Amino acid sequence: MREANLQLWKIIRSQIIHKVNNLEIEKLYQTPRGLSNNLIWIFGHLVRTRDFLILKISNHSMNFPEKFDSLFAKGSSPKLWQWKDDKMILPDHSEITKTDLWIELLTFEEKEFNFLLNFLEEKFQNKRIFENPYQTSLGFVIDNFEKVLHYILVHESIHLGQIQIYEKLL
Repeated sequence: MREANLQLWKIIRSQIIHKVNNLEIEKLYQTPRGLSNNLIWIFGHLVRTRDFLILKISNHSMNFPEKFDSLFAKGSSPKLWQWKDDKMILPDHSEITKTDLWIELLTFEEKEFNFLLNFLEEKFQNKRIFENPYQTSLGFVIDNFEKVLHYILVHESIHLGQIQIYEKLL
């Protein structure tokens, strides 16, 4: 079952990458009327959330760039992002272009995905329960690496569906 779940995660991730990579940069930042987020937020949120779920709740340091963390954390929104002359003002008051943010997220995701796969495969040998189980907004309690993977599949599938809808709306 674990191998099937890892394979499914790779497929979902591949679909997400394919869809967002085939869009113009401006489309990634457009928020469809009546919706709260844009595609760059969805992508950054997925990358940040899997880092959080796999590393942080198992008492490891997150690798996701701290300067972007609050932009993509649960409860964040691109509506709160601040812009100056086509550059986003980051929480540390530095600025970044739309293209540079996209490149940094994509580059990080490519490296981090492989790291997380290896990390999970190594940790699956350890059946320990997490010291501080995490309850998701759905009410699902994550207390080991098997449950982390199960939840990631659900979370990323939901957002893949959103990406597909956004694609049509844009």
